[in-house]
Amino acid sequence: MTVNHCKDHVRSWSFRNLIPFDSMKIEKGDESYSVSEEFLKEEEKLFLFQKVLKLSMKLREVIIFYYYEELSVEEIADLLSVNVNTVKTRLHRARNCLKRMLKGGEGIE
Repeated sequence: MTVNHCKDHVRSWSFRNLIPFDSMKIEKGDESYSVSEEFLKEEEKLFLFQKVLKLSMKLREVIIFYYYEELSVEEIADLLSVNVNTVKTRLHRARNCLKRMLKGGEGIE
């Protein structure tokens, strides 16, 4: 509810016309991003993480370890006490499952 209220405020006439957007640019190397673009990127990350949480435990843990904790496949295999090929298979299945979820089919293995 709070997020929707914030989005409504950002879309409002007063917010768009009273705050100069040129002063709200964030410089990053050669590119500049507006605050609204950064907000949308964070929303996309949150949306994707919510989909990751809907995966089964075996698929969810390898995705979190690999992408969020940045562990290698070998480190994940040692941590979970499974074969390296098992981790690779779970990553493949998790990616496919997330792809189906994002296309609209809520398939959970």
